[in-house]
Amino acid sequence: MKHAIRTAILTTATLAATALGGLNPAHAEGACPPGSWLEIDNGARIHRSSDLNSPVDGLYYRTHGFELHQVLGTPGTQPEWVNITDLTTKVTGWVHGSAAPCLAQTSP
Repeated sequence: MKHAIRTAILTTATLAATALGGLNPAHAEGACPPGSWLEIDNGARIHRSSDLNSPVDGLYYRTHGFELHQVLGTPGTQPEWVNITDLTTKVTGWVHGSAAPCLAQTSP
């Protein structure tokens, strides 16, 4: 849960930076639908570019944490690609949307 909260804060910070002109709004707005957050699967491959055929520069694990830079896809839906930096290994690259699902809040 701590990771989900951190992710929600980073996503909010990314969206705030977008509003202030820090990022390209066509790619960063609405990483996930309202009321949900982005989660990256354990062992997700970090690609050099947003292409499954591009080289893999690292693997992401949930214990590492990540910083979200950019989201490709239709705003407010499941992302196609997300650009992150793994906070432990410092590897920056692209994770395919199938390994970066949007998770909705569940009732207690």
